[in-house]
Amino acid sequence: MVSLPDHGGGLVGRPPVDPQTVKMLGLLACCSERWQDVYLELFIYPRDFFSIFPASFPLLRSITLSSARASRSLGSSNVRVPWDVPLLRAISINRHIMNYLDLPLGQVTYFSLISNAEPGECLDALRLLSCLESCVFTCVTSRLRPATHAAVTSRSLKSFGVEFNPIRASLALPALLDHLTCPSLQALCLCIGPAGIFAHASLTSFLLRSACPLTRLSFSGIKLTSAELVQCLAAVPSLTDLELEKMELPDNTLDDLDLSSHPSPALLPSLQSFSYKGPSQLDFPALMAMVSSRQPSGTDRGDEVGGRVARLKSILVDVKESSSSIELNSLVMLGITQLRSEGVNIEILIPSS
Repeated sequence: MVSLPDHGGGLVGRPPVDPQTVKMLGLLACCSERWQDVYLELFIYPRDFFSIFPASFPLLRSITLSSARASRSLGSSNVRVPWDVPLLRAISINRHIMNYLDLPLGQVTYFSLISNAEPGECLDALRLLSCLESCVFTCVTSRLRPATHAAVTSRSLKSFGVEFNPIRASLALPALLDHLTCPSLQALCLCIGPAGIFAHASLTSFLLRSACPLTRLSFSGIKLTSAELVQCLAAVPSLTDLELEKMELPDNTLDDLDLSSHPSPALLPSLQSFSYKGPSQLDFPALMAMVSSRQPSGTDRGDEVGGRVARLKSILVDVKESSSSIELNSLVMLGITQLRSEGVNIEILIPSS
């Protein structure tokens, strides 16, 4: 990790790079040909850094670039600095630094865009990342009137995580997902925050349009009803892992997942792991009934229940943050013991009394 300091001085709003920093850059340049994994945090203007520092890193595999000086007011650079990085496969970068670099995005397999990216910028990056397998966008925001964007199909993307700015989530999520198709997607994580509005219809349309083999879905800080959750889950029958955290569990969710209550068509027939971490007071008898309905009967201990659905193998419920006291009655405790004896990894965390 390298942090390049700012010693101030010079014109207001754009201090010159002082001799000490230039000397430090020169020392770094001497060993840059051996760099493989680098974290650079800039406290000088990116334009100054990239005009001084060499642009050839023959062994570089991954890089994280952030800048406290990067700001919209500086505008985009007219000339982008091309970097010679033949082995580069992983990039984490501040969105504003993208204005100063000409990076070979077509060879990158991991990409993270940091800090207040807009949907159009995310889509533009995805359009260039032709070999991308894993991607994270942080604090995605949107204008009050989002622009219309051209559709993008990311054929190689397998893992996708998006954290939305909660104030603009109702605009940013549709502006991104309505123009995106990911036919190879296997893992999706969406985070909004308690104040955000979740556009579930855009997510459902994205999943149906992608027709992807999604196996892991994670929601964090999302508000939605039981019917909205069911609509989303029905679009991904291949799902094996469902994670819900920092959110209220929608009413009837456990009943919707209970095969004895809704045997056909089975919701999430491939589900093997269920995790909930949040403030809700769960109906623990309903939880036990849901888990039991997804276990094999008799002496059959295979991975399928009745040849229709997968066996639920792992349960994590963490309601330690609940504002009310919670007690597990004897029947629930007996059910937990029975499920553990059948090989189910079940863990329940409740507020301490």
